[in-house]
Amino acid sequence: MKDLQKDVTLDVVEEYDYLRNCFNEVLRIEPARYVSLLDCFNADVNVGNVTFKKDQPFFINIKAIHRDPQQWINPLEFNPDRFDPSSPAYKRPDGRPRNPLAFTPFLGGKRNCLGQTLVYTTARIVLPIVYSAFDFELPAESLTKDKPEL
Repeated sequence: MKDLQKDVTLDVVEEYDYLRNCFNEVLRIEPARYVSLLDCFNADVNVGNVTFKKDQPFFINIKAIHRDPQQWINPLEFNPDRFDPSSPAYKRPDGRPRNPLAFTPFLGGKRNCLGQTLVYTTARIVLPIVYSAFDFELPAESLTKDKPEL
């Protein structure tokens, strides 16, 4: 275990593409927050065919975006290949590229989550260490099929 802790560096874990894909798929299926915080525009704004009035509160439903069947093939299935550019699952069901905001666990723009870099860096280093230190078994299907929705 000590040797692994010494050998796991940021340069080494940068090469763990499948681990990154699995981590992103977990964040897609179970985002840290299902919805954004409430926000308001300081003037009337038109987005597509929707008008947001000044000071009208709104939130972004991250869970719905991450499970949009127009953006994701079989959106309720766990499939880390969705984040592999060489995989057919990387694209939308119609074969076109996904919207860049179809996966947005930390939102984006100037209100992006400050902890995003910390989360990704910590996970890339800690997950290989934990994975090598313990034996994992998948739970019985009965424990996962009736999972309550939040």
